[in-house]
Amino acid sequence: MQGHGSNVSGIIVGATLTGLHAGMAPGAHIVAVKVLNNQGSSEWHPTEGSSTTRGLRWVLENVEKHNISCVCMSLGGSTNHTSDTESFMTETRTILQQLAAKRVVVCIAAGNSFYEHSSREGHSFPGICRECVSVGAVYDDNIGRFTYGDGSIARVTQADFITPFSQRLSKEKGGNICFTTVFAPGAPITSAGPVGSNGRTTQHGTSQATPVVCGVVLLIQELYKKNKGELPTVDEVKLILRSGVSIIDGDNENDNVTNTLKTFIRVDALKALSAVPVKVVVPETSLAVEGIVRKRARKINSQRFYEVINDKNQIALTCFARPTTIRAAEEPVPLDLSECVGKKVKILYKERAGNTLYGCSHA
Repeated sequence: MQGHGSNVSGIIVGATLTGLHAGMAPGAHIVAVKVLNNQGSSEWHPTEGSSTTRGLRWVLENVEKHNISCVCMSLGGSTNHTSDTESFMTETRTILQQLAAKRVVVCIAAGNSFYEHSSREGHSFPGICRECVSVGAVYDDNIGRFTYGDGSIARVTQADFITPFSQRLSKEKGGNICFTTVFAPGAPITSAGPVGSNGRTTQHGTSQATPVVCGVVLLIQELYKKNKGELPTVDEVKLILRSGVSIIDGDNENDNVTNTLKTFIRVDALKALSAVPVKVVVPETSLAVEGIVRKRARKINSQRFYEVINDKNQIALTCFARPTTIRAAEEPVPLDLSECVGKKVKILYKERAGNTLYGCSHA
């Protein structure tokens, strides 16, 4: 039993009575989709493709049923790519595009093989796909020296130091198309474990950074929908996520990889939520005028206008022949002003979001 899925899930939605190891979005819900076997490997089907692709297809078919808005994929091959144009990627990219059309954000780990690939820039698959939010890993504190199983070594750790195993891809190398969307804390992360109600595990990886970002995405979506009445597009989410903190790979890191000296973005939850568009409340004003109706001498753009003259012989209002109804029981019903010439009327009008709504009655 690996405990990888439990650890990842807890990073997103973990909730405890003490608040210890709480998740990024503890009010969210998990829909678990098994795409790897018990040894942690994807399986290939001759007609349906990889189990990972089949899992994504299931998500696409069940978005509405389960109210899915974000997908966390803490997985990937040990490969290294700088573009997503290879033919075997096409089906996965097509599903990601279809999910994006439904405003479902897919967060995918960038990969843990930077050292193994001799410090060459790139992402594993499917994290290389441009449609996803790709996530690399940083440390979030000074937690000492670490030596990893792949041979990578972090001699010194500090907040915003990129972990030596994390794959990374700059805009320059990825042609401004494929690149690491954001980095997030990914080592070491203590979260839920697979054994017991209070079980916990501590793990390192872009697999742990990815659910951190997934949790932030859920918070962004919640606030955006509250403010705008709909989910943000995937491109909007990416832009909001990238309002975070700039970090330079190799400015202070002390490890055994060759740093790129490129600038990347580390996610910042508070900055991201501050970048969500706010709800704009347009003030509404209500005014009422009384006066005698007279027909305006000249038409404007073939429209006949009428003027309401107040008791000071001033034009109080100019409007069409038939004012638009304001749909409220206590407000006046519309009259055709062409039938009210020479008569005294009362007109109530409202300015709302740049539009004028009218109601009219006999005074």
